[in-house]
Amino acid sequence: MALLEKTNERPLSVATSSRGKRGLWIVVLSMMAALAVATVTLGISFVMNSKDYQRQISSQFQQLSALEQQLEELQKQQQDTSSRLEEQDKTISDQQSQLEEKDKTISDLKIQIALKKAQQAQQQQQQQQQAATSTPPANLSVDVPADLSNLKLVALTFDDGPGAHTARLLDVLKGRGIRATFFVQGRNIAAKYEPLLKRMDAEGHAIGNHSQNHENLKTLSAAGVKKAMNACTDRIEKILGHRPVVMRCPYGNCNNTVKSYAAEEGVAIIQWDVDTLDWKYRNTNSIMNYTFKNVRDGSIILMHDIHSTTVDAVPTVVDRLIKEGYTFVTVPELLTLRGGMVAGKVYSGGYKK
Repeated sequence: MALLEKTNERPLSVATSSRGKRGLWIVVLSMMAALAVATVTLGISFVMNSKDYQRQISSQFQQLSALEQQLEELQKQQQDTSSRLEEQDKTISDQQSQLEEKDKTISDLKIQIALKKAQQAQQQQQQQQQAATSTPPANLSVDVPADLSNLKLVALTFDDGPGAHTARLLDVLKGRGIRATFFVQGRNIAAKYEPLLKRMDAEGHAIGNHSQNHENLKTLSAAGVKKAMNACTDRIEKILGHRPVVMRCPYGNCNNTVKSYAAEEGVAIIQWDVDTLDWKYRNTNSIMNYTFKNVRDGSIILMHDIHSTTVDAVPTVVDRLIKEGYTFVTVPELLTLRGGMVAGKVYSGGYKK
């Protein structure tokens, strides 16, 4: 029994050992299978991840290539912009140089003009001094009847014509036997009014120069004054055959330049001492008030024959002055009787006997 038991124990041990080995191999094989599966899985995963990675790399390379192209374009644009800016800078620099040259040229011209003006002023002054020392001012006195010398005299003067109302004024003056002085503008002595100028002269009125276009003589140079005044004088001479010996400054604006012109041209400058303000207050009562408030023996009265209201007022003014004992004379006659008339001198009226 003991032997039997021993005998039976051995096969059992062997069987147990065989089963253990087989189980171990199973475990090993299972592990190897699992490892193989894992390896394959990892391989497959790696392959798939590798493809995704390659695609990502490829996409990034494409993006990088696009960025490089954009960078190249930007660099090219920057170069073009830089080139344009350089060209603009060069153009601006050239323009600045040209402006500097022009400024220099202008500055030089200003200096030359200033020098010429100074030379002209000096020459004009010298000429005036020579004229003053070499020749006495021209005496412009006219022949006047001796029986006028002791009378109460007044001179009517009319500016700015001839005009649309001058003919009616001449009729009023002729009807009362009155002679006045007309200071005419050259621009108004057109073909339409030439007959009026001739009528003034024929009826014994004095005709004076009131500039070509009513220029403000104080604002003009010596050459400008001469041009403005001589244009009117030339027209008068062309129509009447003689030049005027009296002038009146527009607005009464006179200075030494105008006086020098008058002395050289042989004319006297006539202002006034009675301003009727007919150009401002255009009614008979106002004209009457301003006239008789200021009139006196030897007065020079200022009116304008271009206003119909002035012509309307003249008969009333004249009739009252006649009643008050005034005798009407022209300006040259008045000044001749009251001390004489000299070229270049300014006369304002109010000269007593």
